[in-house]
Amino acid sequence: FMYHAHVGVQLDRGLYGPLIVEPRNEPLAYDGEYTLMLDDWRDGVDDHADHGTPAGEGVAQPDLDPTDVVSFGGRAYPLLLINGRPPDDPPVLQARPGDRLRLRVMNIAADTGFRFAVAGHRLTVTHSDGMPVEPVTVDALRLGMGERYDVLVDAVQPGGAWQVGVEPEGRAGWGRAVLRYSGSGSSGPPAVAERPVELDGRLLQYADLLAVEPLQLPAGAPDRLYDLTLTGTQIGGQSYPDANPLPVTEGEWVRITMRNTSSKWHPMHLHGHHFQVLAPGGRGPVKDTVAVPARGGEVTFDFLAGNPGRWLFHCHNHHHMEDGMLRLVEYVRR
Repeated sequence: FMYHAHVGVQLDRGLYGPLIVEPRNEPLAYDGEYTLMLDDWRDGVDDHADHGTPAGEGVAQPDLDPTDVVSFGGRAYPLLLINGRPPDDPPVLQARPGDRLRLRVMNIAADTGFRFAVAGHRLTVTHSDGMPVEPVTVDALRLGMGERYDVLVDAVQPGGAWQVGVEPEGRAGWGRAVLRYSGSGSSGPPAVAERPVELDGRLLQYADLLAVEPLQLPAGAPDRLYDLTLTGTQIGGQSYPDANPLPVTEGEWVRITMRNTSSKWHPMHLHGHHFQVLAPGGRGPVKDTVAVPARGGEVTFDFLAGNPGRWLFHCHNHHHMEDGMLRLVEYVRR
């Protein structure tokens, strides 16, 4: 999990951190672990988040078909960080040949979706948003803001230093760490801008993820349905703080369908609950954040209303949230 501010530009200024809940009995075997927090960072910002559509919002790179461009945001950030460190001073991950590392990769950025890969190595995904999935091996991850993945990396190389690269979806930029094998002597790190070819390899998709522990839904049909259109400023045609709450009742099976009519992907996050992404076979991943593709993309999820209170449901692009993409899920009596 992650903890972070939801007010003004406190997230942009670094008010966040990881929160790791260890199981009583760890089912995974590995030799070491690292937590990697991917961030966009702006210096000299004022006390208010940007509002309104920035210049170039929704405009794709001129040499690409706009429908092929994945973009989560449109703000300019001078630095992309891993664990608070810039590309010219990267964090270093240590491994010995034959080791297996667990990487907990988290996107805490305000406005940037990332693609993540490790040069010369593959990634075996074991958890999504803290929930176990059937292991699946890929070359690269795509993380919307707020999403987290646990991956295992086998140190299959004989030695050396290998780039751990992140690049933003839909715009220029670069962040990195370095995976260094012990006993590599004086071998230098990769060049700052050296890009892992794995970033263009097999990319993890939600369809690859099968829940180890699917939600135990009752027989029949959902008790409550919501069909919500997403724009850059509204959820279901309403903007916070004027939006009506979305009522649910304790014990209900709730299904939410989201359709994105905007030019940006929206990573949608529900507080206080995990939900299951609807997929053939009923074993879609159990998550708390899911990215809804732009230009007509659609995602449906189910959750069991078992945590009474008033909970935020919002786009995890901080600027979209500030512009109104936030609703309250409110428990009510029958």
